Amino acid sequence: MPSSFLPDNVPLPTITYRDEIIALPAGADSAWFDDKGLPMTTQNSSKSKYIVPWDPGVCDKTASDAFKMIKGRLSKKKRRYKEEIPRVAVDIPFPSSDDQSSITWLGHATCVVRLGGKLVLTDPVFSPRCSPFRFMGPKRYTEPGCTIEQLISAGVVFDICVISHDHYDHLDVDSITQLDKGGCVKKWYVPAGTKSVLMGVGVRDEAVKEMVWWEEVTDPSSELKVVCCPAQHWCCRVPWDRNKRLWATWVVKIGDSRFFFGGDTGYPKNFPLFKMIGDLHGPFSLSAIPIGAYHPRWFMAPAHTDPKNAVDIHRDVRSKTSVAIHWGTFPLADELYHEPVTELLEHQAGEDFVALRIGESISSGSKIDCQVHLQRLLESGKKNA
Repeated sequence: MPSSFLPDNVPLPTITYRDEIIALPAGADSAWFDDKGLPMTTQNSSKSKYIVPWDPGVCDKTASDAFKMIKGRLSKKKRRYKEEIPRVAVDIPFPSSDDQSSITWLGHATCVVRLGGKLVLTDPVFSPRCSPFRFMGPKRYTEPGCTIEQLISAGVVFDICVISHDHYDHLDVDSITQLDKGGCVKKWYVPAGTKSVLMGVGVRDEAVKEMVWWEEVTDPSSELKVVCCPAQHWCCRVPWDRNKRLWATWVVKIGDSRFFFGGDTGYPKNFPLFKMIGDLHGPFSLSAIPIGAYHPRWFMAPAHTDPKNAVDIHRDVRSKTSVAIHWGTFPLADELYHEPVTELLEHQAGEDFVALRIGESISSGSKIDCQVHLQRLLESGKKNA
């Protein structure tokens, strides 16, 4: 008999995934899933906005919600980012080998991944602020692991760059413009609707590939297989374009090496999204999974994983080694820099899931005591305060 999430005597739409009956919330439609139970890229009835098919509206917030969150933040004593994130010198130009996968964390969701001798860049944000304005908005309190000028002068060329969605802390047009003009990226992979943003700052049409969920292509230059996968999130760059563009996680594969990029996502309450990704494309040699910007939970939880959720994703996708991202860079929520690492330390017992220093690298399958490493990271940050 199939297992079931079905509440008793409640007529909700359902889908079946691998003999498991999954109840969908009111407002969802089983037609938004394929015959295997996988969520398809879905838009609203007017085809004007993308939605989360397993929980429509889960990430929507009202003006009242925003006011409540801001009021709560203002009512608290201002918390200052006094600590410094420990950092190490980045080994540019990122030497790689065909038989080893590794990842370097440059800050927030910006990573350099070496996979099968190829170079992959994720969500490149090198600017001082993640904002539509250069004079206001969240300002970085830690510098990136290296500068774009250093990448250009070292002749670094990334085979591909994947971008998770259009928020300013993940899609930074100034960084994209500099990387493109410097010849640092051969091919950009972005979710549906996002190509126009890159072309708007001069990136050539043929250099950008838009994709929808579960679409898989082989990059013609590097032979990397690139898969666009679902996420639970939302998009917006200006008040009038909310959810006009798609959001995504990414899988990159070559040979036996597999990398999962979590970008920015919430963890669905009653839907096995990340187990689906793990079933289809795992296990992964390396993963980059978000752990920060999660307080207050009543406001942030639908769109942002906390450290416990992040460990759940690590297990669901069957990652061999995972690196924490989306923390320690921009003041985006109510927690301070060290809190995601402290909570990760509490929840990752027995898992190869670690937070790195800015500029630090780790290889898949590295023999590292993650608990000891996380504790040292915390102690080092406090010493630098």
